[in-house]
Amino acid sequence: GRYNRLANNNRIAPGSTLLIPVLLLRSSPYDSTLLQARGEVNDVKGQPLKAGVKLSEGDEIKTGKDGVATVQLIDGSIITLRNNTAAKLEQTRTYSAPDVSTSIVRVAQGRAEALVTKLTTGASRFELRSATAIAGVRGTQFRINADADAGNFKSEVLEGGVALEGNDPKAAIVLAAGQGSLVDKSGTAQPAVALLAAPALNTVEALQERPVSRFRFPALPGASGYRGQIATDAAFREMLTEQIFTTPDVRIADLNDGAYFVRVRAIDALGLEGKDASLAFTLKARPEPPLTQAPANKGKVRGTEAVFTWLANPDAKIYHFELAEDPDFARIVERKQLPGTEFQSKTIPFGQYFWRVRSIATKNGADDLGPWNDTQVFDLRPPPAAPEPPSEGEGKLGFNWGGEAGQTFKFELARDDKFANIVTKAATNEPKTFVPRPDPGTYYVRVQATDPDGFVGPYTKPQRIVIINQVTSVTGVRWGSGAGGPMVVQ
Repeated sequence: GRYNRLANNNRIAPGSTLLIPVLLLRSSPYDSTLLQARGEVNDVKGQPLKAGVKLSEGDEIKTGKDGVATVQLIDGSIITLRNNTAAKLEQTRTYSAPDVSTSIVRVAQGRAEALVTKLTTGASRFELRSATAIAGVRGTQFRINADADAGNFKSEVLEGGVALEGNDPKAAIVLAAGQGSLVDKSGTAQPAVALLAAPALNTVEALQERPVSRFRFPALPGASGYRGQIATDAAFREMLTEQIFTTPDVRIADLNDGAYFVRVRAIDALGLEGKDASLAFTLKARPEPPLTQAPANKGKVRGTEAVFTWLANPDAKIYHFELAEDPDFARIVERKQLPGTEFQSKTIPFGQYFWRVRSIATKNGADDLGPWNDTQVFDLRPPPAAPEPPSEGEGKLGFNWGGEAGQTFKFELARDDKFANIVTKAATNEPKTFVPRPDPGTYYVRVQATDPDGFVGPYTKPQRIVIINQVTSVTGVRWGSGAGGPMVVQ
């Protein structure tokens, strides 16, 4: 009677419209569906959950460090629980009135993203809760982060609006699209702030040709970090990995060649994550280009011709070699497909030259061309009038590879391709090294790069080198004398 402002509860005029609170309607719990379970996704007992399983009211979900869980509610709304997140379907109910439902998900720890179907009636309710805050919506796309350790609750709105409430419902704030806020550990909702703009990815290469995919973009003012995500679909429901970086340089390793999507957003000083920028890209990094040996990058060769050598890639059947007078390879001097790991140029004029090589494998009965290695440059100069004294590299082997400013490198030479029996290790600040020439035999070489900010890339694929002590005649290969005897590169 009070709710409908009736003067007398026992006298209701025919034709009157009565408003009935949802809590007084007959209700029943509904089942949600686990659309995706990638990585470690468990129930409250620690048992793995698989995609397609039905989730009931009261069920709990926990994702591990590599886990992602996507839940679909009865109205089609989607909740994605990111890694290291614990959530409970606290209330999932439908009511006897048409199109009326309540969906309350409690996030004890971690991050969640919600894509909420527009509610068709004012009686329906959708909320994401934590111990200190409630985010209630009516048709929107937003993110929340419940940090149990810090005791705060962050919310970022991408579309629609969110009512963010702390301990005092009267102090609730409304977040519009493009705004974010947090409820601090005291339970107080802070004023709304504008989310950082989406990073500009227009200069990012859509074709990635190295095992470590790199996405560099201009820094955003006010950003303290960046979140990078990789998925196989544009909606990012099939997300493979995500990481946080302190610089605008997102690097993702261990992806297979294929088509992907990258999504990046900036993080401000409050820890609020900004608007998304995404890009479709293709990774084609295999077969990997071989490591080059000679001529040394930015070095010189004295003579009227040059001999080019590189290490063997076990995945390659042949190699594609190019020598040019310009770094864009518009003025090609030599272009060859070679079965071995060496090429001797014809007589060419003295001057500066650029060269590159790539591996060609066989895939599904056809040639599979890998990416070019980093372009190498050298100067061809006239030979000396008399033989030069022994160089500093006498009795040593020199190796060169591609690198970037500020990187450091680990070089390893081993007797086996698993690198269980390592003969020589070297740490260098340059993309080259000289190591003592080992005894005759077959060896394997690999290199690992570390970026200036500490990001460690994967090792290159092992490449093979064969050293022969005494050779009287060798067909189709080159050898050079020295303290350790002739060397053959295969």
